[in-house]
Amino acid sequence: MTGRIAGRPWREAIDFAEAATLMRHLGTAAFITCSFLTGMRPGEALGLRTGCCPDPEPDEDGRIGPEQRPGR
Repeated sequence: MTGRIAGRPWREAIDFAEAATLMRHLGTAAFITCSFLTGMRPGEALGLRTGCCPDPEPDEDGRIGPEQRPGR
């Protein structure tokens, strides 16, 4: 375990029996974070599927991202 809270390991070990519960907590945290940071409504976030947002293609200069927009 490498995760720390206030400088201390958050867990010593994970028991196999609690892995499903911890995975559910991780999914919930990811949902909350994604919804908060993007401003999505719950239904929009729940509608996301793997691969729904492909990697952007580079422009003719090989740049990816906001610097592609004119005037930047």
